Amino acid sequence: MAFPIPVLTLRHLYSLALAGCSMLASMNHADALTNEGNVTNHRYVMQGSSFINDVTLPSSSAHLYDALLNTQRQDEIGTLKQMAPTFTATGVAKAKQKEPLADNAWIKASGYDFHSRALTQQGIDILKGFSSLPKNILSENMAGTVVINHSANASAQEHAVADAFDIPYMHFLAEALGPHMGNIFLKAYQSGKLDKTAALIKASELGTGAAKDYFNYTRPFLIKGNQVHLVPDRWIVKDDTPYSANKGSFPSGHTVTGQTDAILLAEMVPERFPELIARGDGYGYSRLILGVHYPLDVIASRMHVEMVLSHYLNDPAYMKLFNQARSQLRTVLRQACGESLADCAKPLSAADDPWASAEARSFHHYTLNYGFPAEGSRNRAMQVPVGAEALLSGPFPYMSAEQRRSILAHTAIPSGDPLDQPNNDWQRIDLLAAYELGKKTAH
Repeated sequence: MAFPIPVLTLRHLYSLALAGCSMLASMNHADALTNEGNVTNHRYVMQGSSFINDVTLPSSSAHLYDALLNTQRQDEIGTLKQMAPTFTATGVAKAKQKEPLADNAWIKASGYDFHSRALTQQGIDILKGFSSLPKNILSENMAGTVVINHSANASAQEHAVADAFDIPYMHFLAEALGPHMGNIFLKAYQSGKLDKTAALIKASELGTGAAKDYFNYTRPFLIKGNQVHLVPDRWIVKDDTPYSANKGSFPSGHTVTGQTDAILLAEMVPERFPELIARGDGYGYSRLILGVHYPLDVIASRMHVEMVLSHYLNDPAYMKLFNQARSQLRTVLRQACGESLADCAKPLSAADDPWASAEARSFHHYTLNYGFPAEGSRNRAMQVPVGAEALLSGPFPYMSAEQRRSILAHTAIPSGDPLDQPNNDWQRIDLLAAYELGKKTAH
């Protein structure tokens, strides 16, 4: 029986949030990795029919959002043409964010030590449980990639390729700010008015090279007999070359970029906190659409980023830079908005502001564990990692550290997921649920 592949539109490419791809079966490891038979035989269940039904909305109902995506895309292409050594797949991969977009000299002059080596090692340490996962979980991991990769239509693929090539920059964040603020953000970013903001956010991304070397896990499209369909680039460089990637798969470097940028911007503009958090999840999900990563790669990267940013947001020296960058961003946005940021950030309809929709929140909750079956007890008490309360300091600066820790504890997802280990509860943090509880508490 053929596996039902849903038709996805661009603005709803993340519908598998509700669609589920619920990983119910414990499959034979060799079958999943060599793909004997067809992926349709893996017993995945699609859920969330109400959202799937909604993806047929005509594009005319989302003209503001579609226009923002077009501007976002054209700005990305223009910047790549200007800053990449050559406008080829190879040249674009070497692009860097530099002046006038980013004041990198300001970061260098500050002398701030980002503690890259120590934090990289801590990131490896919190992910070491991956090395001892059983074969059935690794089989689920591979099958999950194939299902998501096969389920994406051309619009979803286009969005994923654009995300991939935007890794040096921040254009991809605009859509999470909504049509009004998003266009203002793009214009300010392109003109260099957010140079300190851009420089600090990108400097806060820690590379994953050492972790990839440590875990040395093969990417899904390189597994012998795999069913992954690599996606040709018909939208950015437009050379029709299949998008690919090198080095190890675990964890995902692109996801580290997307999560770092989205969370830090959410800390600076908490008026769009939920939307930006979900957008970071979407950036990681795009790696599965392209077939170059597994779900566990993406989950691991989110854990790594939350650990790293908890360190930075608790460091007075870093916060000195953060507050300067935040002040620049908020001043520029407020002046261009011509109203309070709260009013400027107000959500529009679900069609024109999909990252503010209930479906986006459901997508976020789905990506916390991608439906993996439990590997351990679901009832272990949450131990909030030291310093993690700082992740709620942006939206709730008036709360004490103890209050924020309590919120994280009460909103944590159940224990027992594959990368969840005792005394290492980074995977269990649910920033959107924590935000929602914090807002209720404030009222």
